[in-house]
Amino acid sequence: MRYRFYRVHKYVCFELADFEHTIARTDFLDPKACLALQEKLTNLIHMLKHHGEYEDAHIHDLLRQKNSNSQLTLEKEHQEHEQAFHDLSHQLEKIMTVQGHSEKIQLGNEFYLAYRSFYSEMLKHLYDEETVLLPELQALYSDEELAKLQAQTYQKMTPEQMLGMLNVLFPHANPEDMHFFTNEIKQAAPEKFQIVWEQLSDNYKQLIHSYSLSLT
Repeated sequence: MRYRFYRVHKYVCFELADFEHTIARTDFLDPKACLALQEKLTNLIHMLKHHGEYEDAHIHDLLRQKNSNSQLTLEKEHQEHEQAFHDLSHQLEKIMTVQGHSEKIQLGNEFYLAYRSFYSEMLKHLYDEETVLLPELQALYSDEELAKLQAQTYQKMTPEQMLGMLNVLFPHANPEDMHFFTNEIKQAAPEKFQIVWEQLSDNYKQLIHSYSLSLT
């Protein structure tokens, strides 16, 4: 099995779906519910921006180094996402400022539909990264060369940051993913890994251990 970027997409997809579910249940006549939704949108946008910026700066740079243009369409989509973030934020702010109940409800439904459209575009975007860019990267680089990029990232992280990352990703990962992430950290930063492993949930450790045994 070849080296795979984009395992984090499982978490990204969860957050996208969770926000859609939250909008669907939101009472737009309740100011507190709207404020909570606004905070959740802000956090989602922050995560998606950080995710896209990392891909553009690091993963896509591997393609640029080989004079590949495969990433250009997806980089353009990252720029388009910025406009979508602005539009969604503006729509929600408008809902919170209008006074009429019927208008709030109407605008709330329009916001829900706008997000659902963005959500569907994001799913296609993530799919294209994994089915277009990843095969290109695998064709241009060895597994060892691809792994170096993530190793450099881990070497810059603190054990606390690593543990925080794993605790965010693992609820949306299978045992093979968990084994992959912890093994990568162990190889990239052995001393930090020991600290992370000691603090990792026993449940996750058991899943990783069981998966490791299945490989023997």
